[in-house]
Amino acid sequence: MVFARGKSRFQFVSRDMHAIDSADINRKAFSYFDRLKRVERFVQDHYSEDISRKTVAEVAALEEKYFSTFFRCKTGVRFRDWLTLVRVSRAMRLLRERNHPISIVACKAGFQNVRTFERSFKRCTGTTPRGYKRLALASPAQDTDPEKSDR
Repeated sequence: MVFARGKSRFQFVSRDMHAIDSADINRKAFSYFDRLKRVERFVQDHYSEDISRKTVAEVAALEEKYFSTFFRCKTGVRFRDWLTLVRVSRAMRLLRERNHPISIVACKAGFQNVRTFERSFKRCTGTTPRGYKRLALASPAQDTDPEKSDR
């Protein structure tokens, strides 16, 4: 994670090794395009569930293949990468607010297993969930949620 004067942002390295910085996401697209508003609202309500590209394409009222192109064109990132960022952001909040075990946080944030959660979390933040939890519990006054600081 990159920290700059109280603000934070993710730098996510996707599976195909493209670095995605959360500051690069076109957040205005979610308020401008109704289809993306619906997708964002759906993900906010269902992020802890298994969300397929087909399901969100239906929410956006687009064909599955076109949805991927539309989402990436308008937001600047792939849907799957954005969903991972949303889930890691939720996990960060859970780790700061409650003293849940890592496995419970992974499940509540929508990850299928702890290993996937740990890999995604480290890719997004540069630290492990346990390391982040230690830091968060040591300094509870610092807000490091990129969802709040990037809007």
